[in-house]
Amino acid sequence: GHVEVGSLLLAARVDFAKARAADGTTALFIVAQNGYVDVVRLLLAAGVDYDKARTDTGATPLYIAAQTGHLDVVRLLLEAGVDYDKAKTDTGATPLYIAAQHGNVEEGRWVDLGGGGNVKTKNDTGATPLYIAAETTNVVDVRSLAPAGRGYYKTKHAPRQNSLSNDIMQVD
Repeated sequence: GHVEVGSLLLAARVDFAKARAADGTTALFIVAQNGYVDVVRLLLAAGVDYDKARTDTGATPLYIAAQTGHLDVVRLLLEAGVDYDKAKTDTGATPLYIAAQHGNVEEGRWVDLGGGGNVKTKNDTGATPLYIAAETTNVVDVRSLAPAGRGYYKTKHAPRQNSLSNDIMQVD
């Protein structure tokens, strides 16, 4: 029923750029968040402007799809030409960062492989996807992000101490 509802709204000429929740959330953001790949495809094909689908904090459909682990939506958005480098939040968090924070690096590996993501890209506090994966003790994520092992990431401030972060990080 989601595709049918989307089709009805498109037929009614709803202005999806103006149809927002109080926090700036748009229809494209919501369907990306919930993994409704067919509705995402429908909205993109209808010309819904991806760049206007940001929330008030700068979160984008690509960011939320990475956070919630919807790889099919992530791939669709990247294939549709979404600019990965513009998908950062207002605090500089990237889709790969949020995927690592939520244990979705298996879903986030696409970014590093083909979408422009970089495990060394820092957010506004200096944290990288590798840093947050280690801090949250996501062993699989760290192994996926840091094939080089110990010393791969240097930081000016220490992460929360755990054996995983001690194994891969050095503090300057």
